[in-house]
Amino acid sequence: LYRNTSLLDSGHVQQTAALLANATAHTQTFYGSDVKVGYRLTQILLQHEINQQGFNLTATQDVHFTEVNSMISVDRLKKMNFAGAKLPRYQSLRGPRPADQETAVTLPDSVFQPPLDSKGHRHLDVFPESSQRNGSANRKRRHPDDSQQDAVASVIIFHSLASLLPESYDPDKRSLRVPKRPVINTPVVSITVHDNDELLQHTLDKPITVQFRLVTTEERSKPICVFWNHTILAGSGGWSAKGCEVVFRNSTHISCQCYHMTSFAVLMDVSRREVSHAKTFCKTPTSLRLCNKTSIINNGATALFLSELIFILGINQADNPVNHSACSFLLTLFQLFSLICPSLLQFLCTVIAILLHFFYLCSFSWLFLEGLHIYRMISEVRDINYGPMRFYYLIGWGVPAFITGLGPHDGI
Repeated sequence: LYRNTSLLDSGHVQQTAALLANATAHTQTFYGSDVKVGYRLTQILLQHEINQQGFNLTATQDVHFTEVNSMISVDRLKKMNFAGAKLPRYQSLRGPRPADQETAVTLPDSVFQPPLDSKGHRHLDVFPESSQRNGSANRKRRHPDDSQQDAVASVIIFHSLASLLPESYDPDKRSLRVPKRPVINTPVVSITVHDNDELLQHTLDKPITVQFRLVTTEERSKPICVFWNHTILAGSGGWSAKGCEVVFRNSTHISCQCYHMTSFAVLMDVSRREVSHAKTFCKTPTSLRLCNKTSIINNGATALFLSELIFILGINQADNPVNHSACSFLLTLFQLFSLICPSLLQFLCTVIAILLHFFYLCSFSWLFLEGLHIYRMISEVRDINYGPMRFYYLIGWGVPAFITGLGPHDGI
């Protein structure tokens, strides 16, 4: 191979790669020359594959590789009275079926019809040139022959393609907000429809629905439906979210709706820190930091304790005698200040009324937040027991302070 005395083809590439994999798997000790030979062989094989395309690629001729890493479905669609279709049709497959039979694409009934009002379509800017080109082509074929009433739809599900693609994303922040630790957590689903030997690329009037089964169900959050856009980043392509949105999600599946047909996937955020902290802080009471659920309970208990304490200080000792020494001492100080300065009594009563109003509202607010947090723990996929609590503090302390500030306080 090095001296170019042996010509490479797909058969030689497949055989050489298999021998190299077998040798590296069963060799216990590697020497410098072994590493050099393995590196040179790998370099030559990859260089050969870079110059190939279509069915000349070795992967397309390796049946085992294709069955494990991809799923190809080609179906004929009747355009006459087309009512939609769900592809691939797993129930019609012959022979061994793939392990993942839940990843699928649902085509709408209007897939062969361009948008009626293209000027006002909110997703037309995804592929504007393609939409105009397909629109003019459809105007030319207003009266198709009866023999051309069939279309061909192909769906390819790539199970290992996402890790091989470059980590390129749409620079437009309005289109895609890239997570801090982005990862593609689903297979890549490519859908194309050929109508009379012409690829349909117009923006759809009704969206297609792509259902994905997640590759990893733990430590993943913030799903974003994306597609590979070949028109961005100077033609090199990248993941974009224009015209796509999440319509359903649970712990194992995510459904997306998109107004065009390309290659789709789901971008998610790796949240290992979130899960590990939740396990550590929620289950070890001696930890320095607490999980959100414990913090909510502590804030609610603090608000309730302060409201009851202020209530005890504000009641009339004559009508409600208190025998506890600490409470009696505080009430004695209160009466002493009122004798020294009578006007101080009105001011202290006003302060107590304001504080009672505020802390009772805080008690109910934190009780509401505890119920809301439990609902979020049940309904949301990600672990919410760790993270910033700005929203909770705003509702628990800020809203009662705002309401208390608006109300009149004339004392007690």
